[in-house]
Amino acid sequence: SVAARLDSSLKLSEDTGKIVLRACLRRKIAEPRYRPKKGFALPLSRWLRGELREQYLRCLRNYEDQFGVRPLGCVWSFQDHHSGCKY
Repeated sequence: SVAARLDSSLKLSEDTGKIVLRACLRRKIAEPRYRPKKGFALPLSRWLRGELREQYLRCLRNYEDQFGVRPLGCVWSFQDHHSGCKY
């Protein structure tokens, strides 16, 4: 890729990262905004109570079969979550 061939000094600096990206944006946007990173929420509750429930339980069973140990912390957390427990 193009990014892999770039010298590392063109990719990151100590005070700002993504130098090439910022330079490209400067051509398109008058004043690029600098702000801290912002995370985003995943709909884990919906997933673990719905479409990913069986897959998650299957993973726990596979772990137990493979290593002979039941990942109790995961099981308890899942049971609490599935019952609607909030900490």
